[in-house]
Amino acid sequence: MKTAIMPHILVVDDTPLERDIAAQILRTVDGWTIHTAASGEAALLMLREVPVDVIVSDLQMPDVDGLELLEAVHESFPHVPLVIMTARGSEETAVNALQKGAASYVSKSHLLRDLVPTISSVLTHAARDLSEARLMSGMIRKQATFRLPNDSSLIPQAVSYVQGVLDEFSLCDERDRVRIGVAVEEAMVNALVHGNLGVSSELRERGDDSFSRLCALRGTQEPYCDRHITLDIQAETDEMTLTIRDEGEGFDVDALPDPTDIENLARCSGRGILLMRSFLDVVRYNEKGNEVTLVKRRRGDHEDSRARVRIRPRKTPMLAR
Repeated sequence: MKTAIMPHILVVDDTPLERDIAAQILRTVDGWTIHTAASGEAALLMLREVPVDVIVSDLQMPDVDGLELLEAVHESFPHVPLVIMTARGSEETAVNALQKGAASYVSKSHLLRDLVPTISSVLTHAARDLSEARLMSGMIRKQATFRLPNDSSLIPQAVSYVQGVLDEFSLCDERDRVRIGVAVEEAMVNALVHGNLGVSSELRERGDDSFSRLCALRGTQEPYCDRHITLDIQAETDEMTLTIRDEGEGFDVDALPDPTDIENLARCSGRGILLMRSFLDVVRYNEKGNEVTLVKRRRGDHEDSRARVRIRPRKTPMLAR
């Protein structure tokens, strides 16, 4: 598989203006080569000619829609992750796409803010090193615990380590490997930003730099800067369990809203929880709300135990997670 050093990204949307907007945003990143397709059918033809690393696709398209494209890509190009673009009215389909294998999602109303970071994250987690694959395939049990400082630069390395454990035990295919990487990154960012630094996602909704400025400030202030993230990894033949704990104040787990509420899907709050629930078999918080346990089971015998995400068309108060 190609690395993401000079990635090729394919944007698929049947609306010319929206396709061009997404492509232009992605072209602001040096080293990224952007291709476009006006339909799902055209995208499938292009995949046979162009070495694409990530697909960004609209959901609602004629002929071959986003879900059908997702299924076709998984069948014929399983190493290529697909990110969906959601619009008002497509929320239920978006949740279905995450369940069926999409690597992540971004709201069309927030493309400028979220598209590049989302694609960067997926590219990072799609990369892999196969040099030790033969040796590691013989491992039958692994346990490791990390105590990490509040340093966001360590998160990609930690996620890569987790993906390496998935590889060692062959717990998932390439598509789920990327998806789990995305989910674990969300969990660790939650622990660092919302847990240890105590910064609310709601600040991002303002559309200014309030969120980033407060993160930077608290990263230098006590007690926030002295807190740590604990990452515990336990893996065996058929299952991997991750426990991610921060040293913050926690939050009210019982008041946790359904992040698939159609009124909330495009908001920053709850995004990480939605992705975790979509990609892992078990997502469980402790009573204090400063520790989350994520379980990935080998597909097959445990297929029915995968965490279910249901769309609920009702308004609920959002938590800052």
